[in-house]
Amino acid sequence: MNRFAKKNNKGFSLVELIVVVAIMTVLAGGTISLLGIIPRRQTVGCAKKVVYYMEKTRTNSMSFQEANLLLYYNDNGVYARTYIKDTITDDTGKAAIRETYSPAEKIGEAGVILTHDNDVLGTLEAYTGDVQAATSADSHVLVFSFNRATGGLNDVEQDGNTAPLTQFTVTKASHRRIIDIVKLTGRVEIIVP
Repeated sequence: MNRFAKKNNKGFSLVELIVVVAIMTVLAGGTISLLGIIPRRQTVGCAKKVVYYMEKTRTNSMSFQEANLLLYYNDNGVYARTYIKDTITDDTGKAAIRETYSPAEKIGEAGVILTHDNDVLGTLEAYTGDVQAATSADSHVLVFSFNRATGGLNDVEQDGNTAPLTQFTVTKASHRRIIDIVKLTGRVEIIVP
């Protein structure tokens, strides 16, 4: 017996080391591919919620005197808030205007942004105010409204300017989804670029 050989060798053999490195490589590759899926899912999820809120606002605009959708984003995510104006009659038969803002709902995660290419409206920048207090008069808020009779999209308002806007983009990292709106009918769909 070799006098230099240890009785309890506690080291790793070369085969064991190669197997462990191979397993770690497979796991690291899977993790890296998953990291690319997360921004895509967040972008698609936000785009779907935008479409939902636009369709809901379009339906509300045909039921109420006025219905608007406010879309804005900041460092924490993308938010949607609805505004409904309606005439109600009290017990005495007197008509009154009721204006209601819904609480802001976070529809996109941090890092998801909204952009558009309309020069009249200017660049849509991050909203800096209290997300629960955003109104159509605030800067950096896209305000969508629909025609009560036809359901078609009215001109979009941003920072005091109004202009036709039939497309805007939801983006995170390199993932984009285009929200396409048919102005005449108000139909909304997601386009994958």
